[in-house]
Amino acid sequence: MTHLSNYGNDRLGLYTFKNLVKFLQTWTNLRLQTLAPVQLAQRYFQIFPEERDPIWQDPCEDKRHKDIWSKEKTCDRFPKLLIIGPQKTGEQ
Repeated sequence: MTHLSNYGNDRLGLYTFKNLVKFLQTWTNLRLQTLAPVQLAQRYFQIFPEERDPIWQDPCEDKRHKDIWSKEKTCDRFPKLLIIGPQKTGEQ
């Protein structure tokens, strides 16, 4: 991961978040709660059932996507080269 050192050394974000939570608990009547990831997902989809199915879109069918694509990318031809296989992660 290219940003690992940034995440590892970024204590200011953790400090700010921790103090924000502490402030909310001390000075407001808000009670912050969370759930385990599976229960959180189930609760989310109870509140927003219309987002249950993922939206997969073909960029060639949406004019907005085609407008921001590079001119070299087209929908009327296949790529000249496909590389299929595992990603090389280092020398052995």
